[in-house]
Amino acid sequence: SIIAWGPTCDAGTPDYLRSSVQGASANVVVWLSTWETADRLVNGRWYKFGTPSGDKMLLEKLDESRRIITANGARILLLTVPPPAAHSDQTVRNPTQEAQFEHLNQLFQTFAAQHAESVTIVDFARIVCPNGPPCPEYVDGIRLRPRDGGHFEGGGPAWVAPRLLDAILKALPDAATPRSSVSRPPSGAPIAATAVSSTSPTTVPTPVVPPPTAPPQLPSMLLVGDSVADSIQDALAAEAAARLPASPKPSSES
Repeated sequence: SIIAWGPTCDAGTPDYLRSSVQGASANVVVWLSTWETADRLVNGRWYKFGTPSGDKMLLEKLDESRRIITANGARILLLTVPPPAAHSDQTVRNPTQEAQFEHLNQLFQTFAAQHAESVTIVDFARIVCPNGPPCPEYVDGIRLRPRDGGHFEGGGPAWVAPRLLDAILKALPDAATPRSSVSRPPSGAPIAATAVSSTSPTTVPTPVVPPPTAPPQLPSMLLVGDSVADSIQDALAAEAAARLPASPKPSSES
Protein backbone atom coordinates (compact mmCIF):
# COMPACT_ATOMS: atom_id res chain seq x y z
CA SER A 1 0.00 0.00 0.00
CA ILE A 2 1.09 3.59 -0.59
CA ILE A 3 1.92 5.71 2.45
CA ALA A 4 -0.23 8.84 2.29
CA TRP A 5 2.64 11.26 2.64
CA GLY A 6 5.04 9.21 0.51
CA PRO A 7 4.56 10.92 -2.89
CA THR A 8 4.87 14.40 -1.38
CA CYS A 9 8.01 13.40 0.51
CA ASP A 10 9.51 11.82 -2.60
CA ALA A 11 8.77 14.87 -4.74
CA GLY A 12 10.25 17.21 -2.14
CA THR A 13 13.51 15.34 -1.59
CA PRO A 14 15.56 17.14 -4.29
CA ASP A 15 14.69 20.59 -2.97
CA TYR A 16 15.20 19.39 0.61
CA LEU A 17 18.71 18.17 -0.19
CA ARG A 18 19.61 21.21 -2.25
CA SER A 19 18.50 23.75 0.35
CA SER A 20 19.99 21.75 3.26
CA VAL A 21 23.44 21.43 1.70
CA GLN A 22 23.49 25.05 0.61
CA GLY A 23 22.11 26.31 3.93
CA ALA A 24 24.78 24.48 5.92
CA SER A 25 27.54 25.21 3.38
CA ALA A 26 28.27 21.52 3.79
CA ASN A 27 31.47 20.00 2.44
CA VAL A 28 30.66 16.55 3.82
CA VAL A 29 27.17 15.02 3.83
CA VAL A 30 26.62 11.98 6.06
CA TRP A 31 23.72 9.87 4.77
CA LEU A 32 21.88 7.54 7.19
CA SER A 33 18.50 6.24 6.05
CA THR A 34 16.43 3.05 6.11
CA TRP A 35 13.62 4.33 3.88
CA GLU A 36 15.30 2.86 0.83
CA THR A 37 14.09 -0.63 1.81
CA ALA A 38 10.49 0.36 1.09
CA ASP A 39 8.72 -0.52 -2.14
CA ARG A 40 8.24 2.58 -4.22
CA LEU A 41 5.94 4.17 -6.80
CA VAL A 42 7.92 6.12 -9.40
CA ASN A 43 6.28 7.81 -12.40
CA GLY A 44 3.25 5.57 -12.05
CA ARG A 45 5.27 2.33 -11.87
CA TRP A 46 5.48 0.18 -8.76
CA TYR A 47 8.98 -1.02 -7.81
CA LYS A 48 9.52 -3.76 -5.25
CA PHE A 49 12.68 -3.49 -3.17
CA GLY A 50 15.21 -6.24 -3.85
CA THR A 51 14.13 -6.99 -7.41
CA PRO A 52 16.40 -6.23 -10.40
CA SER A 53 14.12 -3.39 -11.52
CA GLY A 54 13.86 -2.09 -7.95
CA ASP A 55 17.64 -2.15 -7.53
CA LYS A 56 18.14 -0.28 -10.80
CA MET A 57 15.59 2.36 -9.82
CA LEU A 58 17.15 2.82 -6.38
CA LEU A 59 20.66 3.26 -7.78
CA GLU A 60 19.28 5.84 -10.20
CA LYS A 61 17.53 7.70 -7.38
CA LEU A 62 20.70 7.64 -5.29
CA ASP A 63 22.58 9.11 -8.21
CA GLU A 64 20.03 11.89 -8.55
CA SER A 65 20.65 12.76 -4.91
CA ARG A 66 24.42 12.44 -5.39
CA ARG A 67 24.42 14.96 -8.22
CA ILE A 68 22.50 17.46 -6.10
CA ILE A 69 24.67 16.99 -3.00
CA THR A 70 27.99 17.13 -4.85
CA ALA A 71 27.09 19.99 -7.20
CA ASN A 72 29.22 22.39 -5.17
CA GLY A 73 31.94 19.91 -4.27
CA ALA A 74 30.51 18.19 -1.18
CA ARG A 75 31.50 14.58 -0.51
CA ILE A 76 28.99 11.92 0.58
CA LEU A 77 29.67 9.51 3.41
CA LEU A 78 27.14 6.73 2.94
CA LEU A 79 26.49 4.86 6.17
CA THR A 80 25.62 1.19 6.02
CA VAL A 81 22.48 0.43 8.01
CA PRO A 82 22.60 -1.99 10.94
CA PRO A 83 19.80 -4.57 10.91
CA PRO A 84 17.35 -4.21 13.80
CA ALA A 85 18.27 -5.61 17.20
CA ALA A 86 17.12 -9.19 17.59
CA HIS A 87 15.00 -8.26 20.63
CA SER A 88 13.45 -4.99 21.79
CA ASP A 89 10.42 -3.83 23.76
CA GLN A 90 8.19 -3.81 20.69
CA THR A 91 9.73 -6.24 18.21
CA VAL A 92 11.24 -9.68 17.80
CA ARG A 93 13.77 -10.86 15.29
CA ASN A 94 12.66 -10.66 11.67
CA PRO A 95 15.04 -12.53 9.29
CA THR A 96 13.23 -11.09 6.25
CA GLN A 97 13.92 -7.55 7.42
CA GLU A 98 17.51 -8.46 8.21
CA ALA A 99 17.95 -9.71 4.64
CA GLN A 100 16.51 -6.44 3.31
CA PHE A 101 19.03 -4.40 5.26
CA GLU A 102 21.86 -6.64 4.09
CA HIS A 103 20.74 -6.16 0.49
CA LEU A 104 20.50 -2.39 0.95
CA ASN A 105 24.04 -2.29 2.28
CA GLN A 106 25.24 -4.28 -0.73
CA LEU A 107 23.58 -1.73 -3.01
CA PHE A 108 25.28 1.08 -1.07
CA GLN A 109 28.63 -0.64 -1.59
CA THR A 110 27.93 -0.97 -5.31
CA PHE A 111 26.91 2.67 -5.56
CA ALA A 112 30.01 3.89 -3.71
CA ALA A 113 32.25 1.82 -5.99
CA GLN A 114 30.58 3.38 -9.03
CA HIS A 115 31.17 6.90 -7.70
CA ALA A 116 34.40 6.61 -5.73
CA GLU A 117 35.32 10.20 -6.59
CA SER A 118 32.45 11.56 -4.51
CA VAL A 119 31.04 8.76 -2.31
CA THR A 120 32.67 6.86 0.55
CA ILE A 121 31.18 4.04 2.62
CA VAL A 122 31.27 4.22 6.41
CA ASP A 123 30.41 0.80 7.84
CA PHE A 124 28.05 1.88 10.60
CA ALA A 125 26.41 -1.55 10.56
CA ARG A 126 29.67 -3.17 11.66
CA ILE A 127 29.98 -0.73 14.57
CA VAL A 128 26.53 -1.62 15.92
CA CYS A 129 26.37 -5.24 14.79
CA PRO A 130 30.00 -6.40 14.30
CA ASN A 131 29.18 -10.06 13.72
CA GLY A 132 26.20 -9.50 11.47
CA PRO A 133 22.63 -10.55 12.22
CA PRO A 134 21.17 -11.39 14.58
CA CYS A 135 22.23 -8.05 16.05
CA PRO A 136 22.67 -8.15 19.82
CA GLU A 137 20.19 -6.43 22.07
CA TYR A 138 23.00 -5.38 24.43
CA VAL A 139 26.45 -4.08 23.47
CA ASP A 140 28.93 -3.37 26.26
CA GLY A 141 26.03 -3.80 28.67
CA ILE A 142 23.94 -1.10 26.95
CA ARG A 143 20.66 -1.58 25.10
CA LEU A 144 21.42 0.53 22.05
CA ARG A 145 17.93 0.38 20.52
CA PRO A 146 15.61 -0.64 23.35
CA ARG A 147 12.17 0.44 22.15
CA ASP A 148 11.83 -0.80 18.58
CA GLY A 149 15.21 -2.29 17.72
CA GLY A 150 15.92 0.43 15.15
CA HIS A 151 16.07 3.85 16.80
CA PHE A 152 18.90 4.63 19.20
CA GLU A 153 17.57 5.62 22.62
CA GLY A 154 18.57 5.54 26.28
CA GLY A 155 22.33 5.04 26.44
CA GLY A 156 22.50 4.07 22.76
CA PRO A 157 23.24 7.46 21.19
CA ALA A 158 26.06 8.23 23.63
CA TRP A 159 27.64 4.82 22.93
CA VAL A 160 27.32 5.20 19.17
CA ALA A 161 28.46 8.82 18.77
CA PRO A 162 32.22 8.56 19.51
CA ARG A 163 32.59 5.35 17.53
CA LEU A 164 30.71 6.70 14.54
CA LEU A 165 32.60 9.99 14.60
CA ASP A 166 35.91 8.10 14.67
CA ALA A 167 34.80 6.13 11.61
CA ILE A 168 33.68 9.28 9.82
CA LEU A 169 36.99 11.04 10.42
CA LYS A 170 38.93 7.98 9.30
CA ALA A 171 36.92 7.78 6.08
CA LEU A 172 37.65 11.33 5.00
CA PRO A 173 40.67 11.76 2.69
CA ASP A 174 42.21 14.45 4.90
CA ALA A 175 41.39 12.79 8.22
CA ALA A 176 44.47 14.25 9.93
CA THR A 177 43.31 17.84 9.49
CA PRO A 178 40.89 19.77 11.71
CA ARG A 179 37.31 18.67 11.26
CA SER A 180 33.94 20.09 10.59
CA SER A 181 30.76 21.32 12.18
CA VAL A 182 27.87 18.87 12.47
CA SER A 183 24.52 20.15 11.23
CA ARG A 184 21.07 18.69 10.79
CA PRO A 185 18.67 20.10 8.19
CA PRO A 186 14.98 19.60 9.18
CA SER A 187 14.48 23.11 10.55
CA GLY A 188 17.12 24.62 8.32
CA ALA A 189 19.32 25.40 11.32
CA PRO A 190 22.46 23.56 12.43
CA ILE A 191 22.19 21.42 15.54
CA ALA A 192 25.63 22.51 16.63
CA ALA A 193 28.15 25.05 15.46
CA THR A 194 31.14 22.94 16.33
CA ALA A 195 34.46 21.93 14.85
CA VAL A 196 36.32 18.74 15.61
CA SER A 197 40.09 18.46 15.65
CA SER A 198 41.66 15.06 15.18
CA THR A 199 45.14 16.35 15.94
CA SER A 200 46.85 17.31 19.20
CA PRO A 201 48.34 20.77 19.76
CA THR A 202 51.94 21.00 18.60
CA THR A 203 54.60 21.32 21.32
CA VAL A 204 57.16 24.04 20.66
CA PRO A 205 60.34 24.91 22.62
CA THR A 206 59.17 28.38 23.56
CA PRO A 207 55.69 29.89 23.85
CA VAL A 208 54.54 31.48 20.62
CA VAL A 209 51.62 33.88 20.64
CA PRO A 210 50.39 34.43 17.08
CA PRO A 211 48.75 37.71 16.13
CA PRO A 212 44.97 37.70 16.15
CA THR A 213 43.57 36.16 12.99
CA ALA A 214 40.18 35.18 11.72
CA PRO A 215 39.21 31.59 12.59
CA PRO A 216 39.87 29.13 9.76
CA GLN A 217 36.97 28.23 7.51
CA LEU A 218 36.61 24.55 8.29
CA PRO A 219 34.41 22.25 6.20
CA SER A 220 30.96 21.61 7.61
CA MET A 221 29.39 18.17 8.02
CA LEU A 222 25.67 17.69 7.42
CA LEU A 223 23.69 14.67 8.63
CA VAL A 224 20.75 13.74 6.40
CA GLY A 225 18.37 10.81 6.53
CA ASP A 226 15.37 9.48 8.38
CA SER A 227 14.31 9.21 12.02
CA VAL A 228 17.19 6.82 12.74
CA ALA A 229 19.52 9.69 11.89
CA ASP A 230 17.40 11.94 14.10
CA SER A 231 17.92 9.56 17.02
CA ILE A 232 21.71 10.08 17.04
CA GLN A 233 22.04 13.68 15.86
CA ASP A 234 22.28 15.36 19.27
CA ALA A 235 24.79 12.85 20.62
CA LEU A 236 26.92 13.16 17.48
CA ALA A 237 26.95 16.94 17.75
CA ALA A 238 27.83 16.75 21.46
CA GLU A 239 30.69 14.37 20.71
CA ALA A 240 32.00 16.75 18.07
CA ALA A 241 31.85 19.65 20.51
CA ALA A 242 33.63 17.64 23.22
CA ARG A 243 36.60 17.09 20.94
CA LEU A 244 37.18 20.76 20.33
CA PRO A 245 40.43 22.05 21.82
CA ALA A 246 39.87 24.64 24.54
CA SER A 247 40.03 28.17 23.24
CA PRO A 248 43.06 30.04 24.62
CA LYS A 249 42.29 32.87 26.98
CA PRO A 250 43.37 36.30 25.74
CA SER A 251 46.49 37.59 27.46
CA SER A 252 46.59 41.00 29.12
CA GLU A 253 49.50 43.41 29.24
CA SER A 254 50.21 45.71 32.14
